Amino acid sequence: MAQLLDDFAKRGEAEVVYLRKDRERWGKSWQLVGVEDCMHRSRHHSRYAIFQDLDERILSLENQTLAQYVMKAMTERPNIGMLQFRSTWVVCTKKPPDKYEGEEALRNHLPTLVYDKSSDVEPPGSMAKCVVDTRRVLLFVVHAVYVYFPGYESACAPPDRAIIRHYRDLTFNDRRTKKMRGYPGYAPWLTKITNGNFTITHYPSNLMKQLYPRIKKRLERVYR
Repeated sequence: MAQLLDDFAKRGEAEVVYLRKDRERWGKSWQLVGVEDCMHRSRHHSRYAIFQDLDERILSLENQTLAQYVMKAMTERPNIGMLQFRSTWVVCTKKPPDKYEGEEALRNHLPTLVYDKSSDVEPPGSMAKCVVDTRRVLLFVVHAVYVYFPGYESACAPPDRAIIRHYRDLTFNDRRTKKMRGYPGYAPWLTKITNGNFTITHYPSNLMKQLYPRIKKRLERVYR
């Protein structure tokens, strides 16, 4: 992972900020520090900031890019400071390889290519991720805004217009998953997607045609 991040940074495609140096913190505390640093840092060069995990893909389901959808949705309502997106869990059932060993491994493990068993869309506010207008938000806490500047509020993208495909690795950290299932706020939905019906949904083919060769090119450049 460090090698990949370095490659993005060297090519000017990402800024890497190292927070964990001299003092130890509980993981959640580092996450909150990182989120706030990202939001306030972004305010000086970007109108919008996306807060999502590496195993999530936010998709516009209309004939436009995500950037176009966000800008349209947030300019149509000038009092909106945060746009939330609801998730569908896409089940990943194989442990990914520890290192890149060629294109066959990519074809067998790239989540957007391999996995398509998807849960129902989560209820509003469950584990949503967001796009934030950094000029309108003072404090953000992972899944939602904690403090807005005066006069601003949130909106939720309709799931038939934009959605998160959350590629959940069921082979990773079962203890944590079981703990989450027992957490009161998440229990009803997690029970539903564990025991309920799933449907087959695919990552958009037009985006897959762009994504696959770019990932392959980067992996081969970094690891071979």
